[in-house]
Amino acid sequence: MERAFWRDRRPDTTYFARTGHPDQPTTIAAVRACVAQFSVATVAPRDLLGLGQAYLAADEPALADQAFARLAEVTKQGPIQTLGWTLSQIVAVYLEAAQPQLARAESYLAQLDALGAAVAPDRTRAHVAMAQQARFRDSIPLQARESAAALKASQEITGDARKEYAGTSCMAYWEVAYYRARMNDGPGAYAIMQKAKSTLVPLRPMISLCLAGMEELRSIGQTAPPIRATDWYNTGTPGNQRPISGKPSLIVFATMRNEYAFVGYGVLRRLVAKYAVRGLDVTFVTRTRGYVGGSVVTPDSEAVRVRDYFLKELQLPVTVALTKSDFGHRSDGRKILTSATNETAYQVPGLIPLPTYVIDSNGTVRMVTALDREDEAVLDDVLQELFDNRATP
Repeated sequence: MERAFWRDRRPDTTYFARTGHPDQPTTIAAVRACVAQFSVATVAPRDLLGLGQAYLAADEPALADQAFARLAEVTKQGPIQTLGWTLSQIVAVYLEAAQPQLARAESYLAQLDALGAAVAPDRTRAHVAMAQQARFRDSIPLQARESAAALKASQEITGDARKEYAGTSCMAYWEVAYYRARMNDGPGAYAIMQKAKSTLVPLRPMISLCLAGMEELRSIGQTAPPIRATDWYNTGTPGNQRPISGKPSLIVFATMRNEYAFVGYGVLRRLVAKYAVRGLDVTFVTRTRGYVGGSVVTPDSEAVRVRDYFLKELQLPVTVALTKSDFGHRSDGRKILTSATNETAYQVPGLIPLPTYVIDSNGTVRMVTALDREDEAVLDDVLQELFDNRATP
């Protein structure tokens, strides 16, 4: 749980290096004191998975390896489905460690793949986890291999299990889409998610929630629409025009007091510290909502409070483009939003914090992702590519 929180009491400074961070010494010491009470040779098999996970948290990988090796050996004596589930859990534990153990995870994933179609759901889940780790590191070759393997395994699921594991299959499609988006293939990314829709929604209609954000993929490779706003703040010399022609930029859709966004603000500060000197421009796009902190406010008052929140309280190095929204009323008298010009133009998904569009110097959408530590490596690498490949004026 220590890794889920900040390291110096500020939620916007948590940072995960591409290869992970070791847990803090106090955490390691506490876990070591716990696991010292147990032995790999004597604990019940059902406890070996948790014990191995604890050994990794205690920075004792050799003992973790012993625990998982014994667990796998014991499980081989039972049904193949139990073995498949066990191997997939071992893969997950290695990948979820403070410093993920990719080589060890891959060795157990190879054993899992050798079991074939009988454990297709577990293989799908494990390859999705590996693809997610590749995306976190922005390891393109690994992402290509693992996303393809995840989708292949999902297509080997048969019978009633297709419905039961439709959500897992949807994640496999997403990993392939993420890879194609990373390769600047917006149409290909969108096409794979259309295939997911036609394949999986008939099995389980709730899969439509997994497909949320699919439309945003269509914008990759397209010209970025101009941002429309009624109020602009901290625009600098470019004035009220975003994105700016001739330089890479980030267009971030933000809302005030979003508790899930603080880690993203830390990511933003690190990217700006690295690329502002090369001309990176960042625009926060937002709109009035008619209320702040549960209280109804006027558009002008809300606009000032939004401005002060981003620029004074958080001191973010961004331009703020704010639209005073149009509202209608429902039959019960409550307000309802009737316009969201920028969100519609950019096809912004509503389920993730800080949706972020990377725009190249020609005004083309190069990447769509979240401003989050899980996507920091991708944002960093794409910006590096855009600045390195930018034509000299």
